[in-house]
Amino acid sequence: MPSRTFWLEGSETGADITVTFNGTQVHNGAITSEESGVLCEFTADTTITGEIAVTVTVNSGSCTVGAIQANYVVKENAEYTTTDGDVIPAITADDVINTMGYMNNAAGNTVSNVQINDETPDFGGTADTGFVPMPLESGDVLSCNYTIDTIPS
Repeated sequence: MPSRTFWLEGSETGADITVTFNGTQVHNGAITSEESGVLCEFTADTTITGEIAVTVTVNSGSCTVGAIQANYVVKENAEYTTTDGDVIPAITADDVINTMGYMNNAAGNTVSNVQINDETPDFGGTADTGFVPMPLESGDVLSCNYTIDTIPS
């Protein structure tokens, strides 16, 4: 089974973070890729799906945590024409591997059960969000569940 690539998006100002995904530490150290909007990149087994626990601990500096993107969010298929006559281009095996995308739960949220330092932040009355940047300072711990969709078949 192939691995799936994940990007934890956000921005930083000289931060050093530790990230756990589904109970496994996937990053520990300085953020090196702010220009792309990706705090860290990691891989996980393609069978991991559902509302997956993620924690981000800011060891030093500050950062803003956003959404998670992953590959394997589209499925391979041949070019086809819709009943309206629109031609839909083919999606190749390379497209499946190289296309990163967002994932949402049934309510349209990418993240749920957000806690920062064991407190629910005020995101306009809900801890479930499509995308709300979550600013963190040194010593802060973010815990939440990110929606990880099943690979389309």
